[in-house]
Amino acid sequence: MLFGLDGVEIGLIIVFLCLFGGILSGFPVAFAIGGAAVISFGIIAVLDSAGILVHQAVDTGSDAYRALTGSGVSPNDISKFRFPELPLYSEPLFPGGWELALDRFGSRGLDTLLARAIHYARDGFPVSEQIARQWAGSAGKLSVHSDSKRVWLPGGKAPAA
Repeated sequence: MLFGLDGVEIGLIIVFLCLFGGILSGFPVAFAIGGAAVISFGIIAVLDSAGILVHQAVDTGSDAYRALTGSGVSPNDISKFRFPELPLYSEPLFPGGWELALDRFGSRGLDTLLARAIHYARDGFPVSEQIARQWAGSAGKLSVHSDSKRVWLPGGKAPAA
């Protein structure tokens, strides 16, 4: 729970913001394929499984915490930021959130849901004429390093519109 919302509700808020951002960004492909929704849930799943979305709090059962409160420090004044030496405990913010979202709202498998996002991530996506011109204009700078040339200039040239 974060701000009284479970992981699925937080995910839906992120999806809405990603879709809205996709519309405003000038990349209608991201909106058209629904990739923002899939990608945002994918990001949540990856961060959660990597242990990045973890809630840490001061262990109020520790001897150090009891000693601090016993010395007159108010529990309301104790935080992991003011007393970083205090032991912490960790717990996932959204335990099983990805599975819960699929169980609650899902009607398709991950292979189907992520197919278009994976396709565009692997094979690229259409760019506008203006972006293609700007990309081509930067080809000289992108060619300086072999890795940037390999990533940003597939086949040795900038993508066409």
